[in-house]
Amino acid sequence: MNAKLKSMPRSRGAQRWARWMEWLARYHRCEVVGAHNVPPTGGVVLAGTHSLASYELFIVSHFSDDVLGRTTNIIGDDLLFRMPGLGTVLRDSHFVPGRRDSAVQRLKDGDMLGIAPGGMKESLRGHGRRYTYDWSRRKGFAAVAMKAGVPVVPVCCPNADDIFHVYDNPLTRGVYRALKVPAPVFRGRWGTPLPRPVKLVHWLGEPIHPHVPPEEVTPAAVDAFHARITEALDALVAKAIATGDRLEGVPDVLPLGGWR
Repeated sequence: MNAKLKSMPRSRGAQRWARWMEWLARYHRCEVVGAHNVPPTGGVVLAGTHSLASYELFIVSHFSDDVLGRTTNIIGDDLLFRMPGLGTVLRDSHFVPGRRDSAVQRLKDGDMLGIAPGGMKESLRGHGRRYTYDWSRRKGFAAVAMKAGVPVVPVCCPNADDIFHVYDNPLTRGVYRALKVPAPVFRGRWGTPLPRPVKLVHWLGEPIHPHVPPEEVTPAAVDAFHARITEALDALVAKAIATGDRLEGVPDVLPLGGWR
């Protein structure tokens, strides 16, 4: 029995989740670029983009202790934790509810939190808008980081948008607008819902620190901090797209899941 399985959480659901993450890492030949950008101690927000597959940030989180040197806790929707049985699995798999006050306190206590600010809406983007994101109205993560006085590390994995071909359509838009639930129309490998074996490269940018102390956080200060984060993320996405999966000569490339 390997060391990874020995250290797995005790709940059966969490063990299945861990095996799923490890299988996905091998299936997608996952690699991380820029792990050295994560501060070794203190509160940190990892703010990442969100594909329909949705598991790109989850994979990084699962291997976080080994690759980043510390645990990543993923912020999840409160609704997920109220579903019978699922809440226990999520908590055992390092997911935490997405309440702002508790997130600020966790960050003050030195935790690292993974957040996908675009959420479900971003994941439903049509194929013509792949490799893009819109966080113009998603500023809560920036405010939380500022109130805790911690940096934000931008994270992206543009080629995750190639796992599925997502169709922009009125049904998906209408259901989300009315009910805030996903109803995507998509296809994957061989025209089925199976994920395509796209190589996933996760890019982590340099930490972006707030310029004002927590007691001086204002809406204008949040806007300015948010603008700095999105500007850095734009540059990171552009670099990731230009590089693709051609990582020869790129420094600090680490494989996930031991697929090499």
